[in-house]
Amino acid sequence: TLLRVATRAARQVVETQFGPEARDQRERIQERVQRSAGQVDRLPGLADLVEAGGPVSSRTAYAIWSSTDLGSPGFLLTSSVEVYGSDGSLASRFAFNLPEDPGAPGEWTGQECGWQTYEEVSSFASDERRLLFSGRALCRPDGRRAGAIVLRAMLDYDALSFISARSLPYE
Repeated sequence: TLLRVATRAARQVVETQFGPEARDQRERIQERVQRSAGQVDRLPGLADLVEAGGPVSSRTAYAIWSSTDLGSPGFLLTSSVEVYGSDGSLASRFAFNLPEDPGAPGEWTGQECGWQTYEEVSSFASDERRLLFSGRALCRPDGRRAGAIVLRAMLDYDALSFISARSLPYE
């Protein structure tokens, strides 16, 4: 009887908490990326920060990542922020548990000032990973392009609340 009660309780937790969390993860990630894009839009002086130039560093991208829902301590999303200069070259990149795609171009070629969001496939080793991509050019009021910003997030079952092992951010 005790085994039956324990089994039923375990099944109920899986059915009511763990299952829906895993099932709804893709939608939650899409919502977080959309909120993060809005938070990026509200950052003061972003175009000036990008145009400052200098060597490639993770500092700028980390500051952006940590000020959005991507870096929310309650739900660390497997994600990255990439900042591109006015010439389209990578100026800053920070990634939390998201390795750099060796096949990805090292520059931004998009011209849209509004957010473009879509799912892309990134290959890492022998795995194909589906990433949610959201990016836009950073445009000045006079229409000049100051740079670009790209947010990426990945469906990651290690990020579920009932999975205890999480690794530290890396670049």
